[in-house]
Order: sequence, then C-alpha cells, then structure tokens
Amino acid sequence: MQRARSGMYTKAAVSQISPERLKRFFVHQEGGYQVNKSIRDMCIFARQNLVKDPPFSNLDLVSCRNLLIYLGPLLQRRVIPTLHYALKPNGYLMLGDAESLAGFGDHFSLVDKKDKIYQKRKTTARLTTYFANADYLPRRTEDVKSGLHFPAPFTVENEVEQLLINRFVPASVVVNDHMEIVQFQGKTGAYLEPAAGQPTFSLSKMAREGLVVDLRAALSKAKKTNATVRQEGVQFESEGKGGEVDLEVIPLRAQGAQERYFVIVFQEKVVQRAAGKNGSGKTRAADHPTLESRTLRREIVQLRGQLSSLIEDHETTLEEFKSVNEEVLSANEELQSTNEELETAKEELQSTNEELMTLNEEMQNRNAELSLVNSDLVNLLDTVNLPVVMVSLDLRIRRFTPPSQRLLNLLPSDIGRRLGEIRTNLELEDLEALVQETIRCASPQEHEVRERGGSWYALRIRPYKSWDSKITGAVISLQDIDTLKRALEKTREYADGLIENSQGSILVLDDKFRVTAANRAFYRTFDVSSPETEGSSIYELGNGQWNVPGLRRVLEDVVSRNDQVIDYKVSHDFLKLGPRTMLLNARRVELQPGHPSIVLAIEDVTETREKGAA
Repeated sequence: MQRARSGMYTKAAVSQISPERLKRFFVHQEGGYQVNKSIRDMCIFARQNLVKDPPFSNLDLVSCRNLLIYLGPLLQRRVIPTLHYALKPNGYLMLGDAESLAGFGDHFSLVDKKDKIYQKRKTTARLTTYFANADYLPRRTEDVKSGLHFPAPFTVENEVEQLLINRFVPASVVVNDHMEIVQFQGKTGAYLEPAAGQPTFSLSKMAREGLVVDLRAALSKAKKTNATVRQEGVQFESEGKGGEVDLEVIPLRAQGAQERYFVIVFQEKVVQRAAGKNGSGKTRAADHPTLESRTLRREIVQLRGQLSSLIEDHETTLEEFKSVNEEVLSANEELQSTNEELETAKEELQSTNEELMTLNEEMQNRNAELSLVNSDLVNLLDTVNLPVVMVSLDLRIRRFTPPSQRLLNLLPSDIGRRLGEIRTNLELEDLEALVQETIRCASPQEHEVRERGGSWYALRIRPYKSWDSKITGAVISLQDIDTLKRALEKTREYADGLIENSQGSILVLDDKFRVTAANRAFYRTFDVSSPETEGSSIYELGNGQWNVPGLRRVLEDVVSRNDQVIDYKVSHDFLKLGPRTMLLNARRVELQPGHPSIVLAIEDVTETREKGAA
C-alpha cells in the first residue's frame, strides 16, 4: 500500500503515455516518474477484503482487473454482488481480459467488449449481498437446473395425492397472524376473489361480501382460545347470488416457528327448505317470514357476541394505551433530557470544530512550509555537485545525492538499507564504525580517502541534528581534493629538493618543535645522523646546545603569531665544533591546513665575524 501511495512508475510503465500528459500529471524522479502530489492527495489508499469487509458505496468506477481469475466460482458469486452494491446507478465496472460476470450479466450492460467495461443498469434491482445476512446466490433458472434447488421428484403417489386434494379436499386457506393468505387448498373461488388495484393476499380484502365480519370474529376467538372455532350458517353473496357456508378456523403452529398460522375451511351448506305444497303445487308463503326471522335472530345473536368481544378488546386496548402513554411520557422526559445533553454536546462540538479548523489551517500552513523546504532541499542537493549521504541513528540510508552513487555504489532502491551492507569504491576499511563514532561522540571527523585506483577525497562526517539540537543521525560528504593533493605533493617535492640541495643547514620543525626533516648540510656541519635527529626536539639535540631561552621565545612567536626570525644570532660552544656563532632565520609554513611547520635556516658566521674583528 505504501508503494501504491508513492505513485512511482518506471520509464517502461509510462512509455505509452503522451508527453503532454506525462508533463502535466507526472514529475520526473531518479529512476522513473511520480504522480503529482495534488493527484495523490485526492486518492485514499486502504486495505479491503472484498470477500469479508463491507464495501464502499456510491462509487463512479470500480476497477477490478485480474482479481476474479484468482477466485473460485463461489467467491466470484460473492464478490460481484458486492461490486454491484458499491456502484452508483450507471456506474462503471472494469474487469480483466480473462474475467466474466459469472452469471450476473443481466445486472450490467456491456460498454466495451474489448476492454471488458460494464455499466450498472438503472432498472435492475439491487442484488442481495453477503453482508445483509442473506443468501447471496442469484435466483436464476440456470441455478435451479445446476442443483441449487431440487424440485420434488415425479412419482405416481404424489400425483394421485395432488389430484385428490384438488378434487375432494374442501376449499380452505392458510393465513398468518396478520390475516395474510400464505397457501390455498381446493377451489376457493366461491368465497375469495382478487381485490381491485394493487395485488394483495389480504384475507379481509379478498373475502366475498358478508364473510369479513364472521371471519374476523372466528379468527379473533381462535387466537384467544387457541382452539378450533366453528361458525355455521354464514350468509354471503357471490357474483350476485346468495349462499350459506359453515366456517371452521383451526390454529396451527409449526415446530420451532414463532409465528402462528390458521387454517380456514369453507364448508358449503345446502339449505333444506320446507316443501309443503297446496293443491296447486306452490310453496306456502307463510314459511318465508319464519325462516327470515330465525336468520335475523341468529345474526342479532352473532352481532351481540361480536360487539361484546369488541368492547372487551377496546377496554384491553385502552388499558394498553394508558400504559403505553405513560411509557411515552417517560420516554419524552428522557428525550428532553437527552436533547439538552445533545445541545450541550453540539456546543462543545462546535467549539471543538472551530479549534480543529484553526489547527487544520496551521497544519496546512506547516505542510506548505514543509513542502517548500523539502523542494528547496531536493533542489539544493541536486544542484550541489558533491557526494552527500544522510543516515539515521541505526545507520540506515535516508537520502543521498546523485554524485554519491558512483563512489559509494548506491542505487535508488538502497534507501532504508544499512550503511554496512553497502560495498563502497573507497579504500576505507570500516565506514560504518567511523559514522558510529561520530554519532556517539557528537564530534565531526575528517579523513583523506582514496578511490580504488583513482582520486583522493576529503571524507567529512558530521552529526545530523534536528531542530531541537538532538542527534538523529549523521551526514557524510566527500570533496575531491585530488588536484590539491597532487599539487601539494609537487610543492613538497620541490621544497624538499631546495632544502636538500641548499649549502646552508636547514631544519623543518613541527608545531611542537620536533625535527621532521633536515638536509645533508646540517648532518655534515654538526656531524650527526638522521636517526638521532629526526623526531627529537630541537632543544634536545647535541648537548642541549639549542636550548637557549631567547631561541625558545622567538620560535614560540613564530608558531603562535606567525612572526619571522631574521638573522637571530646564537653563540654557543657546540659539541664537536667548539665555540661558534650562528645566524638563524625562521619562517612559519602550512603544508597542510591546520598543521603549521617551521623552516629554520642556520648559517655559520664565526669566521666572518673573526675576519671583521681582525
């Protein structure tokens, strides 16, 4: 994910992008091209498991190239509904060349067959996804045929049973607690008919005229008593004709199910009318009022029973309403208290939001400053033609300039590697140890190193300090001193030639007044050898013949003040020479920066002074 966030691409990867787009959207970096920071800031990079995690929603485009080919058919049927859910209406889905929609082609329209680009259809219902706790497999004819749903096998027994049910079983329906029909048995057309308008399975809307009141009463009683309820002689009308039916409501509860069901059986009743006839063969008219009065009395009794039941239900409902009202009042008080807390929280959130906005502005300003400083640093390091390497406390490479790649054998991919793992082109035993010493002692180091078979460089190692003066690493720099060193060597050879061929005695002293070199004239004049001279202090030569307080003072002035000594006279009884008078001339030189030396010329003027005295 970190690699994706960096947005780095090789030159081969962007070879097919036009130069205009490459210049507009990419920045040339060492080793490739990087997407502009403004574009990278618009993207969110996050890990997501398509098979397990809920998806993002309302996406315009989902690119899923060369992923589905690594998933089996079952996982593909799980992932594609997820992608369908994540897309906006008319959103686009991009798949790989060898990938397909695995049976979900009805939910997408093909936009580009070559590049496998699909568009989500507007009118397609949203697919059921796995995170909705439901079966995510599509209900299609192909799936039924493939074994996802097996129909009942054909047998003679099943066919006979179904035939007898349709012919001899009385008309009946199965309803749930909400009076919704879930199953039909037999011929129910005489008692039920589809209602006009929106299709429905509501029993109260489908029942014929005259059946609704008795059906409701029977169902209500069956719910309360949980026993079979029978209503006889229920009058109804069907297609303009009157009829009479006996109703029977049987409670039913499936094992393990919480919802109750009821079987309603319609039993057609044949009304036997009195057939008494007079001499003319007609039914007596006096029997009709008696039949009607009995029917009316029965209906009155039923209505009174229903009214009593409704009154009881009303009183029960009223009590429940009172209890619910008290709960609502209590909940209202809690809501008012919660509302006050929310108001307080809202004020706090507003205050926090203002602080966050201020902090966000500060962070944006700091980010802008850091981006500018980083750009300045990158340009500075690219401009300075010096090998520079920055390492962290654990000696891992953090940044380096292009010139350091050749000397230290570095590649852009070496960022993050330990310095000791890099084999440099310098004649240096342990660069890592030197850097560790610099970090530990917090003091710079400088060494002269040589490229293998090549030039000389001044190696400088300095502690890397943060803004609060904490040491967080080290900075390694190399400066080419090959020309200077070779010129210095030539100068030293030239000076050594002059000193060696001079007729006068010459000594070269360091800043501690130790002899570092002497010419042949000095060894011949004072009859001494090189081993007993070089490395010794000038004040210890011979029998301490040069340990003169005045000479010591003038030599110290030469080192500290850069003074010159001109014709300084020293008279002394020198070992093996006897009494002699010497003229000294001294001058400070620096063959190497920070390392002063003294060139001391000695001239024997004893004979000259004696002739002058004569």
